[in-house]
Amino acid sequence: MRIVLAAQAAISFAVGCFITFTQQLHTPALGLMALVWFAALYSVATAVGSVVFTKGLVAIENIPLAVIAAVIAILAGLNLSSNKDLLAGFVSLVTIWSLLTAAFELYLARRAGFSTAAGRDRSISSGLSFLLGLIFLLAPLGESKNALGFFGAYLVLSAVHLAITAATPVSPAEPKS
Repeated sequence: MRIVLAAQAAISFAVGCFITFTQQLHTPALGLMALVWFAALYSVATAVGSVVFTKGLVAIENIPLAVIAAVIAILAGLNLSSNKDLLAGFVSLVTIWSLLTAAFELYLARRAGFSTAAGRDRSISSGLSFLLGLIFLLAPLGESKNALGFFGAYLVLSAVHLAITAATPVSPAEPKS
């Protein structure tokens, strides 16, 4: 089992379920709070898990994802505390985070090789993140229920993909991520 991916899956699933089951309270403040928790926990799990449980270059490759998530968590927290135009802040931060993550994961997929299992897994993660960024960038998300609904759905889909990836046996030739 790949510990870092399992931790990311658990975090994504927990925050996605939180968003789903608080549907009556879908406010921009709740979205930013969920984004802060998701990004902060994702950042810590990725950074600590990569340093402790992986070896070699793979440990270093995941650090930019942790840094991006940490910066988004800080910015979301600052936006939440400013209490000004929370929906625009939430939409902007999710868009920026998802597009940056998609681009970096696509780079990691290319680096691993698209024909390898790790490359395919990174490609799927990149595609999901890119799709979320595209939806937040192009779709008119005038209501917070729509924005939070898409974000929650993305988190649950991503959690399922990450859990399957974490549970898939690693071939001896591939590094653990």
